[in-house]
Amino acid sequence: MQQKRLFGLFGGMVFGYALFMCGGPSRAAEFSAELIATTPGETVSMMLYVKDSLYRLEQLEGDSRVLAVVNRRTGITTALNPEEKQYKNFSGMESAFLDPIKAWETLASQLEGKPAGTETIGDYECEKHRYYYPDDTTALMESWVSAKLGHFIKQIVNTGAGHNVLELQNIQERPLADSLFKIPEDYTEFVEPPLETPPPPPSLTTLEVGSAPTGRRISTGGTLKIAINPAADVTVKMRNDTPDGSSWSLIPCKSGTKLTDRAKEYSLTKRWAEEQAGFNCFPDPEKMPDTIMIEVAAGLISVVVEQSQHVGMGVVRDYYIKGPTIHGLGLLPMTPLAITITGDSQDTPESTGKFSVDRPGAENPDEEISFTVKNGETKSWSFTKEESMGQLKIERGAIKVHVEQPPVR
Repeated sequence: MQQKRLFGLFGGMVFGYALFMCGGPSRAAEFSAELIATTPGETVSMMLYVKDSLYRLEQLEGDSRVLAVVNRRTGITTALNPEEKQYKNFSGMESAFLDPIKAWETLASQLEGKPAGTETIGDYECEKHRYYYPDDTTALMESWVSAKLGHFIKQIVNTGAGHNVLELQNIQERPLADSLFKIPEDYTEFVEPPLETPPPPPSLTTLEVGSAPTGRRISTGGTLKIAINPAADVTVKMRNDTPDGSSWSLIPCKSGTKLTDRAKEYSLTKRWAEEQAGFNCFPDPEKMPDTIMIEVAAGLISVVVEQSQHVGMGVVRDYYIKGPTIHGLGLLPMTPLAITITGDSQDTPESTGKFSVDRPGAENPDEEISFTVKNGETKSWSFTKEESMGQLKIERGAIKVHVEQPPVR
């Protein structure tokens, strides 16, 4: 039984109801009445039954249905669902947002009430009160309370959008059955079903071999072995993805041999905390590894391996970009460009995205190019030095991006 089904009426008009309250004594006479709630553009009618410190709100027709019993002494609002024969209790602010009368009381407790004389509404002589914010001379709310009924007859909230009015009509003073204010014996309490826990994202639990650039999630027992360019500068970004903490090793290798003296152990306890490592070919390229391995002993981490190489005055860069995101490529201006995109998502079978190209003097100078690549599929583009490429927008999945900008001669 959803809360909307319990309080469909309040859900539709809560913006107006949140500014109503019941004034007068907590102990009222026994009576029934039609409760008319009017807000700008909408009017709703429901039945109100009052007996001492209890009242019942009822509207069982149409899409906006409500059936609730309120106990003023305990502060509990009980929503009833006759279709499912279930009930649910609300209290505090949660109850105030669902019950128009209690909502008024909650707001009025923050205001200053002042007597404003007496007026007769229908057959009832009423004491009128106005309610103000401190140091404000304009009344936010007005109420008319019958001493005979011990209950409000009418209430108005003055807002910038107009008046919200709550008024009793067709009042009948009569004995009311106790059963109106009790939970039926065949009703059971509604219990919110537990939230479904989404399945964990895919991660490596065994060995995967690949080449830079790449990005993977790796969990306990998983190993990522990545070939890198010994002539490039390599960056390894690592992030702990679990609140329980993760520990792992980063091991450089050369010619099939682990360089254990250069291996490093990592351990992070804070979720989303990051570490970064780098391997630079300068000043001693002979010591540069050709492979790196990440071995996870416990937990779950995300790893991204990227590399870049300067070739004369040109550059070669390899990025790994996971969507959804917008990513700049750090391109050299007025330099020819060759770009290759390869699908490489751990989550989806294909990746989608787009980028813009500025071609001065062309019939379509601002062209937008969209792409879809399956995992392992490659697409390439080339642009002259007069053309310029905008940022990459990855909508779904993840891609490897290889960028070459040769030196301009």
